[in-house]
Amino acid sequence: MTLDLPMIWAAIIATAVFLYVVLDGFDLGVGILFPFATDQEAFMMRMRAAPEVMVRINMDLRLLLAENPEALENEVDRVLGLAHNRRHVCLGTGALPYEADPEVVLWTRDLISSRTRG
Repeated sequence: MTLDLPMIWAAIIATAVFLYVVLDGFDLGVGILFPFATDQEAFMMRMRAAPEVMVRINMDLRLLLAENPEALENEVDRVLGLAHNRRHVCLGTGALPYEADPEVVLWTRDLISSRTRG
């Protein structure tokens, strides 16, 4: 029995590339693992029957990079509308992109705080 070294290396490299693509996160992997968008409205309608359950509603994280305050405000309004005065809710982006400007993130936090105060 002989070892076919080129085939072994090809298999190792193919496995490494496959794992990179699947596990890379937002650039490649999440699109492969979760190709369909979540229907947040339907989910929140179902969760109205269980107000004691903590839920998380994610904003479109691409808007943090878009340099478009109006679009970001609209997204905040959309997410707050989904929350519908629910007590047990966490708003987020899923994961904060490395390229996100900290000032935009803080501005978004302040915008959400200003719109949720009594």
